Amino acid sequence: MMTNERATSEFSLQWRVITGVSCTFAAFLLDYVTKSAAVHYLKPSHEAVTLIPYCLSLAYSENDGIAFGLMQGKSTLLLILTPFALLVLGVYLWKTFGRHPSRLSGIVMGLIVGGALGNIWSRWTDGYVVDFILVYFRDYHWPNFNIADSALCLGVGLALWILSRDSQEEANKSEAPSTEQSEV
Repeated sequence: MMTNERATSEFSLQWRVITGVSCTFAAFLLDYVTKSAAVHYLKPSHEAVTLIPYCLSLAYSENDGIAFGLMQGKSTLLLILTPFALLVLGVYLWKTFGRHPSRLSGIVMGLIVGGALGNIWSRWTDGYVVDFILVYFRDYHWPNFNIADSALCLGVGLALWILSRDSQEEANKSEAPSTEQSEV
């Protein structure tokens, strides 16, 4: 017979895996659909579509480098390194969050892996990544990005928050006064 704590732990692990796979699929699918829409609607017009004046537009661009346009023209190297990097990332995420008690751990893994897979898929199939979201304020422009980039950033942000919260809880535990009373 299984103890209640073990059954809860196994259920929790199953829930995190289901959540992680669902978030991976959702991030990948949403990225794929929005990149396809950008190719279909934004690429032919070569014009940005303003959503919020002086703040947010949709503007088609092709990025054969990595984040923020770094490593432009190195697509062959990136095709070789990216699967290796994803494998290393997956192992790290599983070791760090696979059995983590946080309910958000499955979401963290799903967003990061789904975002990475979205950009890897684009790079493998097209040789570049379609970016189409443009955030700016007047003349200050953030580099174009896509849904996969957003999922990655959100997943990493949640991961950092969880790890920060954990380290703060550990620090609070170590600073707590001992409940043992000394005998006189």
